[in-house]
Amino acid sequence: MNQRLKIMAVSGTLYEKGVQLGKAFRTSIQADMESIHELWKEEDIRDRFLIVKRKLEEKYADLLEEVYGRADGACVDRDDYLLFLCPEIYTYHDSCTDIIVKNHNHEIVGGHNEDGDYNLDNTALVKYQTDYGYLCDFFTTKTLAGGNFCWNSHGMIFTGNSIYVKHMNHIGIPCWFILRRVVDARSIEEVLSLFDNQDAASGFNFNVIDTNVHRAISIEFRLDIRSVIEVNDKFAHSNHFTTEVGLPLSKKGSNSKFRLQKSLEFLNKYSLNYRRVDEKDILNILQYRGKTAKTSILDTKYPQITAATFIYNSKRQIAIYCYLDHYKYRISYDMSNLFSDDCESSMELFSI
Repeated sequence: MNQRLKIMAVSGTLYEKGVQLGKAFRTSIQADMESIHELWKEEDIRDRFLIVKRKLEEKYADLLEEVYGRADGACVDRDDYLLFLCPEIYTYHDSCTDIIVKNHNHEIVGGHNEDGDYNLDNTALVKYQTDYGYLCDFFTTKTLAGGNFCWNSHGMIFTGNSIYVKHMNHIGIPCWFILRRVVDARSIEEVLSLFDNQDAASGFNFNVIDTNVHRAISIEFRLDIRSVIEVNDKFAHSNHFTTEVGLPLSKKGSNSKFRLQKSLEFLNKYSLNYRRVDEKDILNILQYRGKTAKTSILDTKYPQITAATFIYNSKRQIAIYCYLDHYKYRISYDMSNLFSDDCESSMELFSI
């Protein structure tokens, strides 16, 4: 087992990058396929998969190359791994919390809790070498870039939260493909022009920060529903719709509503004396823990859901607090220095 979050780079075509990732995470991917083999026994899942695969071949054939590269690199069946990356066909989860603040001088600070069933063997910080520079992604074998948090050399930062929807579109386009399409964008305008949610399989909240113009937006979408919020003050989001009246708030048993209300409560408290909300304030909010999982924003104790906290600002400074496998440490650097000596030296243990 790894002792620290792996940092690696991949290059070449989308297929070649996929092969490199598949080889690096072969053991984890092969283990995940055991549960997928059971899913094929259900006729409904087989039928849904064929419909979804056909849609992806028509609209996202380029991204399928990366998926198939991962499968080939890991020596697993391509359809098995594709089904694994189309969770709306067979399951649902809600996870993650976001906070964004635009201060009076237009400086943007923000943070994101990445929640999910991750460990140090299926997760890494991956730098995708691209024609324009790079895309850095909090990679997991369970998602495509854009599904967790990432940033690119255009100065764009992306974070996201799944949103519970009562009736999922089991034969729609999986969110991972919708999000992967836009994370190479150079501006918010380009993100919006590329964003196609007309046949989305489930709901998602996607947050975009352009550090070049100190601008942030938050997108909520499901099927043909899409709303865009311009962030000009204090903003928080968890796992339910906030802009569409009549849509369900959250999945029964979820603490999404608590996480949102608690985040806003803290943000309002910090702003009472009219001081600037900074990265430390956002980290304090995202690391808030109550007595139970239902009364916590950070969950590293109960079912141990939270994998990492991602903190950033519009000066392109980044810090990642990793909680995986009980090994807690902090990595901080400029957005462009993922492989610098300073990055390695900044890995330090911390306690929460």
